[in-house]
Amino acid sequence: VLPWFRAHWTTRPAEATNEAPFEVGEVVFMETMASRSGPDHIGWLFDPDPSVDSERPRVVNSWTEGYSTEAMDLLTFVSVTDRFGLPPSDEHLGPISAWTTQLVLVESEAWSSFRGRARRFVRSEVGGAWQPLGEVFPVVLGHGGMGWGRGRHGQGPPSGQRGPSKREGDGRTPAGAFELGLLYGRPAQPPAGVALEYHPLAGEFRCVDDPESSHYGDRLDADEVDADWRSAEDMPALYEYALVVEHNRERERGQGSCIFVHAWRDADSAVTGCTAMAEARLDELLGWLEPGAVLVALPEPVAASLAARWGLPSL
Repeated sequence: VLPWFRAHWTTRPAEATNEAPFEVGEVVFMETMASRSGPDHIGWLFDPDPSVDSERPRVVNSWTEGYSTEAMDLLTFVSVTDRFGLPPSDEHLGPISAWTTQLVLVESEAWSSFRGRARRFVRSEVGGAWQPLGEVFPVVLGHGGMGWGRGRHGQGPPSGQRGPSKREGDGRTPAGAFELGLLYGRPAQPPAGVALEYHPLAGEFRCVDDPESSHYGDRLDADEVDADWRSAEDMPALYEYALVVEHNRERERGQGSCIFVHAWRDADSAVTGCTAMAEARLDELLGWLEPGAVLVALPEPVAASLAARWGLPSL
């Protein structure tokens, strides 16, 4: 529990001071057993006792004797090892969970650029610092550059940010933070060592990009449904492997569909809205990824401005 509070709540001095007195609503970890050092008890600071002349908060906790949950005057004789203030508002928590251990960071020079750079990052503890893995490598983006997508960061620009928003057919790669989903591929079996959920591409497998279709945004076998679309990506023809970027998971019409990470044609050819890289880089990435990884794609100046709020490392 302690690492979770360190990742999501505001750490305060363990000992109360004039500048940081104990406040109602804080959570405290306490050392209550003399036989061992360190925190072994947790409580929540509650209103002071109205029957005595004191401004000292009481501690709501489940005390050992009788297992009763009640407000007790503990701060005078129990040692506090860790103290946390109320968590910040949602807009400052950031879109990357403290439990996320793999991050792929993609940056471009500007909103309109189709050339970018990427790097893998990993961390070994909950809410810990990101450590770079491997070197920075080139990627290509949509021919329209980037535009705010719909993902873990929400819809459109986060608070205080500007920039275009992703729309169907605009040629922009979605900007923001997104989960990486399942992997599609032509081979019947995934490559050795791949831990992602894998789906082989049948001959008529399509990704529907027609906003007027009832199947908009769906990835499906065209032989098994009534085709009501005017356009759809022929996935077996286009991709050896296609890793899903979970943009617009709700399938909101016209907000962008069929976003993948895949191999590029070359370093000078833009794509239509995905993120593409050299085949060898893609193979390396697919062999490393585990379920739950996150992709963050942003223009470099935007990444710098969001680094503290989102907990982003430096590319």
